[in-house]
Amino acid sequence: MSLTHLIRRMNQTLAAELYQAECPLTDSQILVLSAVSRGDGLSQTHIVAETSIDRSTVADMVPRMVKAGLLKRSKNPKDAREYVIRITSNGSRTLAQSQALLRKVEQSLVKQYPVLSQIAAE
Repeated sequence: MSLTHLIRRMNQTLAAELYQAECPLTDSQILVLSAVSRGDGLSQTHIVAETSIDRSTVADMVPRMVKAGLLKRSKNPKDAREYVIRITSNGSRTLAQSQALLRKVEQSLVKQYPVLSQIAAE
């Protein structure tokens, strides 16, 4: 199995196991909420830089996450062309719940893909 194929299979396994665990967020949403929770308001550009998720995907995700009550968006007082994205209290609760499920899923992935045990130990 090629490295590319292995990475793709692991990503598919991650998504499937998060779904089976009834995780309220996708892996990408967890990344976005984690990044936003660490900052004091981030622009979408900063979210892209922090998560390595492409700009168009973040641009699609943020409005949906705002509508779901996970994020709030307001004009940047220092630059009216830019929005500042912050996590809501609902977003923080949902993130904590999802991170707990993610840790369990990651443990399962390490068992399925032993090569990950070296990375997980670091």
